[in-house]
Amino acid sequence: MRYDKIEGNAAEYINLVPRNSTGVPNNSIFTDTSDNVLKLRDNSGAIKGLSGYSGPTGNSGYSGLGTSGYSGPVGSSGYSGGGGTYDSNRQLFTGSGTWTAPTGITTVLLTIVGGGAGGASSAAAGKGGGGGGGGAVTRGSCAVVAGNNYSVTVGAKGTGGTTGSYQNAEAGRGAAGGNSSFPGVDATLTALGGGRCPLGSTGTGGTGGAVGATNDAVDAVAGSMGWNYAGGNGGNATGLYVGGGGGGSMFGTGATGSAGSVPGVNATIGYGAAGSGAGSNGANPLGGGNGTAGYVLVEW
Repeated sequence: MRYDKIEGNAAEYINLVPRNSTGVPNNSIFTDTSDNVLKLRDNSGAIKGLSGYSGPTGNSGYSGLGTSGYSGPVGSSGYSGGGGTYDSNRQLFTGSGTWTAPTGITTVLLTIVGGGAGGASSAAAGKGGGGGGGGAVTRGSCAVVAGNNYSVTVGAKGTGGTTGSYQNAEAGRGAAGGNSSFPGVDATLTALGGGRCPLGSTGTGGTGGAVGATNDAVDAVAGSMGWNYAGGNGGNATGLYVGGGGGGSMFGTGATGSAGSVPGVNATIGYGAAGSGAGSNGANPLGGGNGTAGYVLVEW
């Protein structure tokens, strides 16, 4: 039997023809006829079984990641509606518009603020102007009919007295704040705007928006949730040159009175607040400050 010498291998000789171990040289690999298994006769002549070659490494299993749930749709933003915003069961009007009673709704709760008045121009060569009056605030309930449209009125801001005109002229008095209202089936609920400054050269401030008798009756229906508040009066000019401060409302802060040679200050905080009167600037009358508008909040 022939054995071929294989250089560079652990076994010096190899013969794969089946045979018994007799006569197999040392350092040889052969096929043993007793069990048809490749064996090695090592350098000492001992017969050993050969270890099988390692099989290929199996592919790694795929990670079992669960699919993420889809994100739900983004909730709808509140609808803009008639000068205000709609949010679930309430709508705020900061400008006049139309409200439509939803299905099944027969009563609404209303919070209404009148507009703030403008401050007056300088009252005279040595006198500041008066501050405008703040808007009234009322809260009460009204009956409505589902599906019907209701015209909502929001009181506009009053503008300040005109530059170049003293408070003793119509143009220098400043404008009153507008009235805000909602026309219910049983009654119209109204919050009056702040009053303008009176004619004169003494710098007298305007009167705050008054509470109406009709509002008292409507508020009684709302029970503990109903109330009425008059607007704050405008301040009178102080000293020789300082203008009066604007009157406030329950939801707004009147502007601070102006110092000498300074125009009236515009109200900027909240709703129904009034502008201040202008300071005095000698023979050159300065303009008054503007008020802020009111609002109507409808809840159901």
